Amino acid sequence: MRTLLKIILTNGRIYTLDRGFHIAHTVAIEGNRISKVTNASEFKKDSKSQILDLKGKTIIPAFCDSHVHLLLLALSLNQIDLSKARSLKQVLSLVRNKTKKSKPNEWISGRGWNINQWSIEKFPDKKSLDEVSPHNPVTLSSKEEHLLWVNSFALKLARINENASNPIGGEIERYPNSNEPTGILKEEATGLVHRIPNKPSKEAFRKMLCEAVQNAYRFGITSVHNFDGGATHNLLEEILLEEGKLPLRILQFFRDDKLEELINSDTPIETGSEYLRIGGIKLFADGALGSRTALMFEPYEGTKNDFGIEVTDPHRLKSITTKANILGLNVAIHAIGDRGVHNALDAIEHSIRENKKYYANRIEHAQLVKPSDLKRFKSLKVTASLQPIHATSDRDMAIKHWGKRFANAYRLKSFLNNGIRVIFGSDCPIEDLNPLKGIYAAVTRKREKVNESPFYPKERIDIRKAILGFTKWPAIASGEEKQKGSIETGELADMIVLSEDIFKVPSKGIPDIEILATIFDGKIVYGEENL
Repeated sequence: MRTLLKIILTNGRIYTLDRGFHIAHTVAIEGNRISKVTNASEFKKDSKSQILDLKGKTIIPAFCDSHVHLLLLALSLNQIDLSKARSLKQVLSLVRNKTKKSKPNEWISGRGWNINQWSIEKFPDKKSLDEVSPHNPVTLSSKEEHLLWVNSFALKLARINENASNPIGGEIERYPNSNEPTGILKEEATGLVHRIPNKPSKEAFRKMLCEAVQNAYRFGITSVHNFDGGATHNLLEEILLEEGKLPLRILQFFRDDKLEELINSDTPIETGSEYLRIGGIKLFADGALGSRTALMFEPYEGTKNDFGIEVTDPHRLKSITTKANILGLNVAIHAIGDRGVHNALDAIEHSIRENKKYYANRIEHAQLVKPSDLKRFKSLKVTASLQPIHATSDRDMAIKHWGKRFANAYRLKSFLNNGIRVIFGSDCPIEDLNPLKGIYAAVTRKREKVNESPFYPKERIDIRKAILGFTKWPAIASGEEKQKGSIETGELADMIVLSEDIFKVPSKGIPDIEILATIFDGKIVYGEENL
């Protein structure tokens, strides 16, 4: 990474994404800011400048991922990857191999298992894990992170037995006609195991975080909205204090337990710097589709009374939202099922009524929304934080669990047509971090490299809106529209160089576009050799 006083990128096709959607020829960077954007090819040469001929290549603003979990992403780099396992047998084989390389009592962690890809309907249990790893505590997170599958060793360490009670907003699954735990923990019950100290040291985590950041650069990401909570924020603050900067621009959200601390503090809430800002409080209205814990008005298909899990009851949801807003903090409410979304909107509406003021509140995921609730997003000025890739990756299990209700799911174009503010993300590591995959899903409503018709094609959006969802619109949602999200004079110098013109390439070619270079804070942090 080279530090220069001035970089001039010229002879390119530079999509500024400004109000006029202008296309420029040359952009100059001084320090960490854009000093000039022009169509002129002539510029003053001096010894302090590095001039890079783009040879017609395309530049757009760097991507912002509006929903990531940096801690989970960093930890996943040292965990067993179960995402490609297509059967219980394959998962157990991976755990067995990891156990052979581990010392007794050493924690074994994995993530990404998805029962919807297996040939069985019933969740796995502790007994199968006990057979392949009896002397190590094993914790395996499901794809969407709302289920934890553990063995008897881990249950014993967490003191989860026949007498253990379900925590509020969670469930300890038990064998039929018994109180014995099966080893499947749902929603808030996962915290009974996660609270056991088995995380890497600060130094190890810092190293993993650096690796995660390099992945972000490789995909053209320089900004994220992070939902890991206080532990990650503390580490980021330490790095910022020590180095004066961070390798990403991070909008940080906290869990609701941080709210009481902030309420009782005499210290004013600081919004932060251009590297680290406080986004607000993260709440959970419900669970997830894959684990059948998303909260529904009607039962899941094939069941009579399985409505999902109400992770936070409506009264508490309203109370926390109102308290956070009056303190000057926005809320981001995780809501996937139609009833979960309804409860989240009710909480925000209650806060507006109590505080006599609108806030920049948002609902994360909003995957299944009743038509009557769709219009409430606009009237309540709620931002819909969506992950386009869920519409394609969830396709089969959504049909299976929601049936005809899926017509009201993942409604990207309907949100936009109703004048609702929309921002896009990946939910990484639940889904792939690469924004190009999300853009492809938004534009085509098809899975990559799968010969299939678009799913509910009327909800497809055009390439311009798909890119704005990963650039300008997140900057507006975080109150930073004058700082980033477009290529304009005075803004932060965060941009990417593409191998193809993303606005002209056929939609099927979007995932194959290469990020040739990523520029962050005025420096080429990835792909300098390509320029």
